Amino acid sequence: MKVTKSIIVMLSAVLVAVSCERKAPLECGIPRISAHELITNGQDTAPGDWPWHAAIFRRKGSSTNYVCGGSVISEEYILTAAHCVMNADNGFQLAVNRIFVRLGVHDLHTINPEFIQQHEVGKIFKFANFTRFVNDIALLRLSTYIRFTSYVQPACMNLEPNINGEYGTVVGWGLTENEETSSVLKKADIPVIEPIACLKTDRVLFGQTLNDGVFCAGYTNGTGVCNGDSGGGLFFRRANTWFLGGIVSFSQIRSDGSRNCYMEGYGAFTKVHHFISWISNITGMEFQRNYNCEVHLS
Repeated sequence: MKVTKSIIVMLSAVLVAVSCERKAPLECGIPRISAHELITNGQDTAPGDWPWHAAIFRRKGSSTNYVCGGSVISEEYILTAAHCVMNADNGFQLAVNRIFVRLGVHDLHTINPEFIQQHEVGKIFKFANFTRFVNDIALLRLSTYIRFTSYVQPACMNLEPNINGEYGTVVGWGLTENEETSSVLKKADIPVIEPIACLKTDRVLFGQTLNDGVFCAGYTNGTGVCNGDSGGGLFFRRANTWFLGGIVSFSQIRSDGSRNCYMEGYGAFTKVHHFISWISNITGMEFQRNYNCEVHLS
């Protein structure tokens, strides 16, 4: 996980959303396993530190490949980036049977049935006005209900409209400073950048994409998001509870033709607060501005 310029790269990889069981309210945004201290520059996490982070896989022929991150927001919904459910070759939305989700994952190469759950996708909801870099948000309704455990929990949803200047934590299996996809889930603390500061770094890219539903976050020193982090969340800690504030969307790319992220550039995130009404309409969830994160489903 990290970030580097020129055009744009979709970051196919931590968010915090409110959720609960269908009839009874349930706490969200609180890990059941004691978390380690937060460290910047893309440090390893421990199993159970981020129980709402999901791994989205794609089937292609006889092979399956990790493509993106996502966030658990209820017992049947995963929130991710819209471009994660699109076929990059032809621009069409993927069929539901081409995607599945694993929860409780820490190491992508280790499938421990004691911790990990696998769920098929029943339906994909993509925001109607999605374009390549705008309205980059989608909901996956799973075919089977999630079983909440110490390693699988829902995130809380950020309902604060202004997060400029706040520090959040982003989680993912994206490219590291060694140009390799991380098999172990990593995290990094990064600040939300004022729009004008972001524009100054690349007016062509960010001038076309920054709006009320998109914001920049990260550093220009190599700490941030990169290829493989897409769809994951940027989380904000308030009163010992984690809230999903952004979804990893895209970043600048290098000029070397590699299509890899530019390590000294900012990342762009879909602003969750901007889409709260849409999320509520799709899921039937009601979100409340409180730090207990209780949500009642209608």
